[in-house]
Amino acid sequence: MYTLENYLSTSAEDAKTSLKGLLANNPEQALTMANSILEATQNSEGRKTLRKTASSIARQATKTISNHGGQNARS
Repeated sequence: MYTLENYLSTSAEDAKTSLKGLLANNPEQALTMANSILEATQNSEGRKTLRKTASSIARQATKTISNHGGQNARS
């Protein structure tokens, strides 16, 4: 599993792939990580793609959590 530092030091495409996997398996953790990425990159130049990815995952995680009562999406 990736840590925040891994996400910040990898490509946006690799981060997207990993976050999508996390979203499928644990939407709460995906939301937490996406929010952490957004917070860590809020003043960073050149991280627009990573921020867009994190924002998209946060929206999807929020939707999944609300649709499944906060339970694992695969339950």
